Amino acid sequence: MHLLGKSVRSTLFIAGGLLAYITAAAETLDSAAITAASIPTEISASVSSYGNILTCAILTGLFWGKVAYPSSTSYGEENAYWSATAILSPTCIFTPTSATDVSLAVKILTLSKVEFAIRGGGHTANAGWANTNKGVLISLSELKTLNAKSGYVEVGAGLHWDEVYEYLDARQLSVVGGRMTGVGVSGYLLGGGISYISNERGFGCDNVKNYEVVLGDGRIVSANAQTNPGLFKALKGSTNNFGIVTRFDLYTYASAGVYAGSLYYLESSFDELFDATAAYAVNNTDIKTHVIPAFVSLPGYNVAAYYVFSSDPVTSPPAALEPFFDIPAFTDTTRITNFTGATEELGAGDVYGMRHYLQALTIVADASLYKDIYAIFKALNSPLTTTITGFQASVAYQPLSASMIAAGAVRGGNVLGLDDSQGVLTCLNFNYRWTNTTDDVTVKAVAAKVIDQARELAKGRGLFNPYIYLNYADPDAEVIEGYGAANVKTLQAAKKKWDPENVFSKLVKGGFKVPM
Repeated sequence: MHLLGKSVRSTLFIAGGLLAYITAAAETLDSAAITAASIPTEISASVSSYGNILTCAILTGLFWGKVAYPSSTSYGEENAYWSATAILSPTCIFTPTSATDVSLAVKILTLSKVEFAIRGGGHTANAGWANTNKGVLISLSELKTLNAKSGYVEVGAGLHWDEVYEYLDARQLSVVGGRMTGVGVSGYLLGGGISYISNERGFGCDNVKNYEVVLGDGRIVSANAQTNPGLFKALKGSTNNFGIVTRFDLYTYASAGVYAGSLYYLESSFDELFDATAAYAVNNTDIKTHVIPAFVSLPGYNVAAYYVFSSDPVTSPPAALEPFFDIPAFTDTTRITNFTGATEELGAGDVYGMRHYLQALTIVADASLYKDIYAIFKALNSPLTTTITGFQASVAYQPLSASMIAAGAVRGGNVLGLDDSQGVLTCLNFNYRWTNTTDDVTVKAVAAKVIDQARELAKGRGLFNPYIYLNYADPDAEVIEGYGAANVKTLQAAKKKWDPENVFSKLVKGGFKVPM
């Protein structure tokens, strides 16, 4: 021991003291016994000053085999993201296997006042939203509960939707979930969640029966319509402001198969497609159908990629989708499949490890506005297709139907603030993809011009809506504010009650925060 420096010996002494204290409490299976007030003062003060390294050492001792450091293989596996822009350098990565693990870790982190981040499925583009450069990354990847019950299924927060669908398809069941492989359960549901069956059943968050949540003080609570109903509603679209959700209980629905597939079109058909898309958004009454219209800029050419869907396993297109088949497509993959097949097909072209930047804008459905926004998008992005390595840009026009909004209201409502009083809405998703870090500034500058001009155009025509779909939003977007004053007040009240110490604002820096 005399070979060690004084500061190292002090660190080991403090870590050992706190670890012994926490381990003793943990062995009694009473993590509630561990509170900031119960920790000896001299240890508490020292932990706060020693910070990240000491906290990682404590987690390592308490959760042996569940903490990874930069030199380990598991660190790289857990620090993997859909977009390279989300990869940072946490001091260590903690991978819990239960809500109790998460509870104990949160108590240690709040005691030590160390920043932390939460990674669900890793399908994010915003740096720092699900990662950290300063502290501890909690990766939920081992929370993989899948347990079908009567009328619902328990789903671990670390799962991806393709895993969920594979489990449920085997039981001829489904849920209101994500639409492509690689998307995580946690971030999707906490951001709202647009689904293949949203026209019929609302957002994904509208179909949560119960949340299992670890709060900032380490308590594990349930939130549902009967127990903690205020927290239950607040979690429907508010991301990571209140705690770490470790399990989602989702209502299940019978599914014996679906009709789904891709239609690809040449640019010469774009005007017809915009007209058909606006007509579908405004007039569609077949709530079992769904359309994802995307317009893609590639080096030298532009294409439209439509994904069409019906929850009925029909052998030919339903009447609501026929207009898209009347327009000549150069590729048609529609067939009878299941949710797993649809999700795998839509995710097949999604490339991991590229750099991504997403933006969202909501407008009233209008064919002329659709066309004019695309013209802005094309004009500003075309030069980048030949000057930026790996560049690809797309804009998707996602209808937010009246039936979708109404279905959420029937299920108790959410905090998204949507209504159809202004007309049928469309959520635009701008997605930029490229290879090199050196091009970040250039791409984001062009993206900012595109959305600024599109927003001003919509405002000028009285067709702008302040709602911003959280899961597509860029880091500077005022997402929570876009939910409206009444919902902001609801979330502020919930924040004061469920996170009174502002753990998920002060220590969890990433994400769209409730303005206080």
